Amino acid sequence: MRKFWILASLFLGLVAACETTTPEPTPEPEPQPEAPILTLTSDSLFQFDAFGGEGMLTYTIEHPTQTGVLAVRLRNEADSAWVTSINAQSYGEISFVVEVNEVESPRTSSLVVTYEDLSFEVTIEQEAGERGNSSDYVREATEVLGYYYGTRYSSLPNYYLIFSNVGYDPATDYANPSGWFYKIDCYSKIQPSGDKIQIPVGTYTLDLNNTFADGTFSSSYSKYFTTDEVGMVSGGAMFIAGTMEVAADEINLYLEDQDGYTHKLHWAYDADYSMVDESQSVNDEPEQNEGSGNSNLTADYEVNTENWEVNAYHYGNYYGNGRSNWVFNLRAPERTGDAVNLDIVAGPVGFENGFAGTYSCAIDLSAYTFYPGVYYEPSYTGCWYLHLNKGIISGNQAPFVGGSIVITKNEDGTHTFLIEALDNAEVPNTVTVNWTGTVNVYDMSN
Repeated sequence: MRKFWILASLFLGLVAACETTTPEPTPEPEPQPEAPILTLTSDSLFQFDAFGGEGMLTYTIEHPTQTGVLAVRLRNEADSAWVTSINAQSYGEISFVVEVNEVESPRTSSLVVTYEDLSFEVTIEQEAGERGNSSDYVREATEVLGYYYGTRYSSLPNYYLIFSNVGYDPATDYANPSGWFYKIDCYSKIQPSGDKIQIPVGTYTLDLNNTFADGTFSSSYSKYFTTDEVGMVSGGAMFIAGTMEVAADEINLYLEDQDGYTHKLHWAYDADYSMVDESQSVNDEPEQNEGSGNSNLTADYEVNTENWEVNAYHYGNYYGNGRSNWVFNLRAPERTGDAVNLDIVAGPVGFENGFAGTYSCAIDLSAYTFYPGVYYEPSYTGCWYLHLNKGIISGNQAPFVGGSIVITKNEDGTHTFLIEALDNAEVPNTVTVNWTGTVNVYDMSN
């Protein structure tokens, strides 16, 4: 038995001695990450008219890296003046805005998009203004007010639109400073339907005869004006020709004003826009005077200066005669009550020289004169007494066509205005003003 175990052990040892060790397998190489691929998936050319607008390009990135960063730049940095608001925060999309082109020629720019060492480029082209003339205005409205008056003032439904770039102050209803405004008074036989009031789609033509007919906008209540840095009207004009094209989502205006300038205005709006319904409002608005350059006083008049605030605007050598031109608004801040507007030519040019002096009426723009009151529709220019109701000229009015204006600077820094002006009535009336207080002074000469 013992002999058997010895033989078995020898056999097993022999078998073990004959076995060989199996080598370890060679490890597979680690897979290398695939290179990223940047692909433009939208058009490589974006074309805009003179109004500009928003553009959107799209792209994909295959096999992005952990450290890769997408970058967007303009090939020419100077183009940032008209290609603005570049936004690449959302993956796959890059948006940008092309501003209104007010120059006389078309323009081109390029957006360069890079990721790691990859890149692509898109071209942006924009047309020139309508006539390519620096005197023309090509504008995009961003603030629009709309009022629907129904048939309160006319036999056909009346739609009134105000287009602007700065709008009105909601607290005061005054036009905001440093802006432009277009007031368009439209008429259509179509009445609004549904819960949104929008001007009916169609083409409207300027009506110089003010017939308030279907498909027209009136010349008497349509105008253009600008405001200065403190919100005062600084310029404007009436229109002599024009059309307004209303589509379902945009309005285009083509206008020519009395000075020969052309205006091209665009406004894009969405389906939620609605005009203010004034068709059923109680007519408690003040009655506005008919435009006239004549006085309606029947006797001498002493102006009520209660709560007056006086603003003075220095326009420097406005008339090119080496004399300072000053314009004054004397009235209550809420623009209700008696008011006086003055337009004077003082001494030698210089804001620091002030405006104190004794002034007589003249049209030759000589030193220490005031310009007589004149009505150029729709503006009252020169020197006037006006009664205001919520900013509307309503009631007494009188141009100053003679007499004297004496402005004195007092030791405490206040000024006194003593006015004894004659109006243009058949038998002239004397308009008297006596006011002392602090004058708010603004230098507009620059």
